[in-house]
Amino acid sequence: MSLKLPRPYRRAPKLPLAEALALDCLQSFAADDGLCMHPACDLLVTHLSITPTHADNLLGSLISRHVILLSAKHFAILSPLSRALKKERDRNRHRALKTQSQNHSISHSPPSWSLRTRVLQLFPALRGPVDRPASYNRPAAFEALLKEHPHHHKNACPSDVEILTDACYPGELTTVLTLIEEQRSANRLPVLLFTRKAIYVGVRRAPKR
Repeated sequence: MSLKLPRPYRRAPKLPLAEALALDCLQSFAADDGLCMHPACDLLVTHLSITPTHADNLLGSLISRHVILLSAKHFAILSPLSRALKKERDRNRHRALKTQSQNHSISHSPPSWSLRTRVLQLFPALRGPVDRPASYNRPAAFEALLKEHPHHHKNACPSDVEILTDACYPGELTTVLTLIEEQRSANRLPVLLFTRKAIYVGVRRAPKR
């Protein structure tokens, strides 16, 4: 699952006094991981004795500075949340390395992503795009060539395709066209292999008789 936090706020320059007081108030209610299950606006109105409009303005400023995340009924303070997610990620990585180094017949506890799952449930806007357009995975400069010729991702290169070139980048379009024409002149079928940034020219080998 994808999770991308905004870059946490660095406390320099310092927050204005009103925003610093609001952040301190929110921190007093947040758990160690920075999450809180109470509406942030209500907390500020009640404990700072300010109007809802002023509280909304303070929260908006903290959000724009990447200090907090906010949903209708929950808030999270980014710095402790970021640290807690890193600890969870490191713990699972160390657990996976330990499992690989030891006998696989020994039972090990599976990785736990409880905090990450909870954050995604509370703040679904953090979830990255699940489906990217196909054009994202290949160079746009070669899109017309890829449509014209048989092509595959380089990691899925068919066994009967021989790659003839190193990686060719968008600035080398003329070279690619020349290579394709050379293979056509030799009565060979050019096949293109692509990655996200480059393409390779290959040919389909004739089946052995």
